[in-house]
Amino acid sequence: SKKISGDPVIIPEELREKIGMVIRKEMTRLSHHILVISVAAMHCHFLVELPDDLKEIRRIVGECKRKASMALRTKLPGRVWAHDGKYKGVDSVEHQRNTYGYILKQNDAWIWSHKRDDEEVE
Repeated sequence: SKKISGDPVIIPEELREKIGMVIRKEMTRLSHHILVISVAAMHCHFLVELPDDLKEIRRIVGECKRKASMALRTKLPGRVWAHDGKYKGVDSVEHQRNTYGYILKQNDAWIWSHKRDDEEVE
């Protein structure tokens, strides 16, 4: 297991949407299609199309985490994210659906999905 230094950071409920939208915007800017994202008190989940290259995934996710931290630094100073994270590839349509559903059902989290966004446009 990974050792995490320092006290855990709790993301206040009122800042979760901002974090999610910054990550979503950055993924879109980098031309990566994001399907769903959830931001809870101590973690974030998202389902996004990324290259099959762990080094590149780490770089992309790190850039998104950096942008989110910068957007919140006056309200949530210091280190927000643990180093690195868990990256799980999706290898089938069923796996994608299950992951999508899992992220949508996160408790006490701000959640965005491409479907909800599409519904708001109509």
